[in-house]
Amino acid sequence: MFKAFLGFFIGSVILVVGVLVLDSQGFFNLKSVKVKNQFKDSVPAVARWSSQLELDLQEFIGASLIELPFEKIKDKIRPLEWVQDYHIHRKFPANLQIELIPKEWIALFPQDASGKYLGVSSRCELLPELHFLDTKDLPFVSNVFKEDANKRQSMCDFLNAANEGSHIQKNNINYIKWKNLELVVELIEPKVEIRLGHEDLILAKNRIEKVLQDLEKKSLTPSVITAVAGQKVVVKLRKAR
Repeated sequence: MFKAFLGFFIGSVILVVGVLVLDSQGFFNLKSVKVKNQFKDSVPAVARWSSQLELDLQEFIGASLIELPFEKIKDKIRPLEWVQDYHIHRKFPANLQIELIPKEWIALFPQDASGKYLGVSSRCELLPELHFLDTKDLPFVSNVFKEDANKRQSMCDFLNAANEGSHIQKNNINYIKWKNLELVVELIEPKVEIRLGHEDLILAKNRIEKVLQDLEKKSLTPSVITAVAGQKVVVKLRKAR
């Protein structure tokens, strides 16, 4: 037992010494830093921001991967408002990989007439400024998004429930806004205005989705659908040309 322990101890010492010798000779000096995104379908600007982060991290090239200053690397990532989470991986002998998990964009908040927008996250946070060309197919939210916390949260809850594979999904919504006390959504295809009242918005969304499916089967095109809690769904059809 003692001999086995002694052998293990000596082997460990030899290994540590060998690593230290190699490290002193620059064998573990960092040669590359790569930044990767977990979500490939995020807004296009994320790819550019990731490239900029990768460029900023090049200052650590040449540092020992054994004694890498992780806190300094984290200090480069923590201020990035668009990053939800991240993982740092050492790839021996001389590479570093940063895996980023971007926040999910669910809408765009127009800043002004210049074509610049703030992103809106799935957690209802305002995200960094984007130019229109850097966005993907996301709905626009109105000014009330900043002005009224309750209405803002209702918008986000609605958008988070706008699942793919349905008519009412985020990339098929042109805008979402409050008109007086009524949440109004305009779809892109079919082009229809949806009025949901101000209560039980998710239930109203589900009711309208069913109506849209029925209208599609009958080849009918709506222009306005109203689904207020406690009332029947009212459909105004688009006039045939």
